[in-house]
Amino acid sequence: MVRQEIWALLTTHYAIRNLMHQAADGAGLDPDRMSFVRSLRVVRRLVTDQAAFPPDRMATARARALAETAERPNPARRHRTCPRAVKRHRLGPHRIKHHGDTSTRHSGPHTPKPRNAAVQVPD
Repeated sequence: MVRQEIWALLTTHYAIRNLMHQAADGAGLDPDRMSFVRSLRVVRRLVTDQAAFPPDRMATARARALAETAERPNPARRHRTCPRAVKRHRLGPHRIKHHGDTSTRHSGPHTPKPRNAAVQVPD
């Protein structure tokens, strides 16, 4: 029974992410700008509204969900990175955060470069 519930949650999560991706693609936006919580609320509302729906109204409900999901995207992300650090030292690989630590701003999207890559892929 627990396994079935986990699969149901994972399938629902995938379906909502797929809806977000389709909404972003249709609006010409980056999928990262879609809000998962907003999409979840839209789906919850439409599912309960359509509890006794006839199958021919499914396309209308899907189009409405896509439109509402893409209606208010999140603001564009700032181009910055912050080094991984922890506030208090516990056993782990991360360094301790210091008072003067700041984030690094980039002129465009940051493209991380691998440090000690074990496998080099030729261009």
